[in-house]
Amino acid sequence: MEIGWGRLADREAKSQIHLIRISNAAGRDSETYVRMETALNGRNELLDVVFYPRTRYWQELAVPMRELPQAPQTEGTSPQVDKSIALSRLLPPPDRSRARVLYWLKGQVSETRIRHILRVEQFAIELAQLHNLDVEKAAQAALMHDLAKFFKPKRLLNMAIAEGLEIDPVEESNPHLLHAEAGAIVARDEFGVIDAEVLDAIRHHTLGNPEMSLLSCVVYLADGLEPGRGATPELEELRDLSRQDLIQATWRVADASLRHLIQAGHLIHPRTVQTRNAFLQRFKQTVVKDPIAKIQLVKGIQT
Repeated sequence: MEIGWGRLADREAKSQIHLIRISNAAGRDSETYVRMETALNGRNELLDVVFYPRTRYWQELAVPMRELPQAPQTEGTSPQVDKSIALSRLLPPPDRSRARVLYWLKGQVSETRIRHILRVEQFAIELAQLHNLDVEKAAQAALMHDLAKFFKPKRLLNMAIAEGLEIDPVEESNPHLLHAEAGAIVARDEFGVIDAEVLDAIRHHTLGNPEMSLLSCVVYLADGLEPGRGATPELEELRDLSRQDLIQATWRVADASLRHLIQAGHLIHPRTVQTRNAFLQRFKQTVVKDPIAKIQLVKGIQT
């Protein structure tokens, strides 16, 4: 339900800021949020959508006709990404750090990957809000989850060795699996992230971890289920499930990942198996108290 709006404008991009209410799964109104949309050259192309609590950001954002800062154009990048960064710079601290992360990513990953990262960020924000978790931590971890995605295998191995990490034979065979661990190192050393929960969410987003927190589950699920992954019935079911039950969704996504790896004939990291088993066991513990959960468990095993 839209209950207010404002505008931002410059010569190339026009943006609207909408004050809306987000309804939770039960249909009840939750906290009022700001929704920011950006269109390029009047084409109504949605470039970025970010939700921020009204209580913290509305006074900063809802102003009539505020000039958009000019984003320097880097060769080989599109105006869409530049405008997303420019919009980030309108936000008060600590969110100006988001612009710095996006600028850094522009020099490290493809534009397709940046769009994936923005979708993961948005879905992580949605899940954190629905499950009453720290929205800012979820957004920060999601934005930084693929910092090392395009690092070369030798660089990933060297970073892991320098950090004193134990390298599994599967990781030695496929160093790309280390990009999550390496991303947490970059977040700490390059961007000064010291929050252990945020760093864990970055390092666990690929393989999972049997002891990961609900915040880590949010980033793990957002990465695997963001809209760009497709719209198959299974994905849509898992997205709906993630909005209702993070524990069940985590084991179901890990289970689906295992099936895919087996069918493709890939090596399987033991942590993926451990994550699947741990979260299945955690979900089973709720079955005893919840008959509906028992039905969902049987359904999940049969699929």
